[in-house]
Amino acid sequence: RTAHLSDLPVGWSGRAVLRQSQTQADITILAPDGSRHRSVSDVCSWYQKRGKLLGTAMAQRFEESCRMARRQAAKLRAGGPNARRASNHSDEEEEDTHRRKKTAKRSREAWSDEDVDEDDTRGG
Repeated sequence: RTAHLSDLPVGWSGRAVLRQSQTQADITILAPDGSRHRSVSDVCSWYQKRGKLLGTAMAQRFEESCRMARRQAAKLRAGGPNARRASNHSDEEEEDTHRRKKTAKRSREAWSDEDVDEDDTRGG
């Protein structure tokens, strides 16, 4: 039920712990000074307090590490041979949602490109 964050900068560590409800994982990121942070936003604040800037690439690195740890924790939830299948299913659902959003966006763009009759704008 615990997955460790990987690919963090030197001195940083973290983990994702699956909640009792087994639907979400809580992230804890440990800074080099031992302070605990619950989000990338908290990590950004930590850097700011020290007069440093957490760049976009580094923030994305933290985000990706958190995302991967959450997925690993979800796999642990399912356990056994079905763990891989459950993980693949959620990835497929995520891709399907992404495809549907893209299609909807294209549809909205097509509608906005069409000319509108004056009669249509007045309601008939």
